[in-house]
Amino acid sequence: MKSILLGLGVMLLGLNLMIRPLAAAEPEFLFEGGLLDGGSPATGTYDMIFALFNSEAGGAPHGFFTNSSVQVSNGNYELLLQFPAASLNFTNVWIEVLARTNGSPDLYTRLSPRSFLAAVPYSVRAALADGVNPGSIGTSELQPGAVTTDRLAAGAVTLEKLNTAGAAEGQTIVRRGSGLDWESLSFWSLTGNAGTVPGTSYIGTSDNQPLEFRANNQRVLLITPDPFGPNIIAGAPDNVVSPGRIGSTISGGLGNVVGGSVATISGGQGNAAAGLAALGKLIPAAVS
Repeated sequence: MKSILLGLGVMLLGLNLMIRPLAAAEPEFLFEGGLLDGGSPATGTYDMIFALFNSEAGGAPHGFFTNSSVQVSNGNYELLLQFPAASLNFTNVWIEVLARTNGSPDLYTRLSPRSFLAAVPYSVRAALADGVNPGSIGTSELQPGAVTTDRLAAGAVTLEKLNTAGAAEGQTIVRRGSGLDWESLSFWSLTGNAGTVPGTSYIGTSDNQPLEFRANNQRVLLITPDPFGPNIIAGAPDNVVSPGRIGSTISGGLGNVVGGSVATISGGQGNAAAGLAALGKLIPAAVS
């Protein structure tokens, strides 16, 4: 039988590798081979040892797989080979087969040459990737910057997922050119404000524009700016301080007109204050 096995070694056919994902870390391969007995396809049971090398000849094996009952039919056989993942961690890997008839006390016969497994390094990586269990990759396994923005689904990040530990009370998220940032917004609250500073905190405009207050979307107070003194116009929207006047006041009422600077109308209806520092008085009715 030894001479038969030597012949079989020379006629060892090509192989086909297919990866099967496993829960365990060791990948599994479907190995397909062929044996001839005296020039004819062999049929029967054989003991086989499969060894992995990172060289075509010589060197020490990096992994073994033994099967004592390989079924060969019409010269063809296939079986699953399982090696430690570390034994496949080489750029080039060769497999060497040793064989004997099933149950024989004879020594195994080494079949040559070794077969080159060119696809192994890529297949092993695929097996390991396909074999990852859900939830088994934690934050510590991810490289910095591994998850990029284009890999996040739309709406995947919600406010509940944002880390707000570094935000102070009253801060909000704003978008800048370089990304998102926390910013303190100064605003007046409907329920009142605390921590205001006289001379620093104020309600109003910071440019040379009038400030208008409304009630029921109707003007009830208008303050027009001037370096020498603002005009303050309260009451109905038809209360008017003439253009170019400064420091004048209309405290309320309707239909009142101030035509002079630092003039005052306390209220009422249809009053006028025309001179410098004048007090308002009723506009005489027109005589027909």
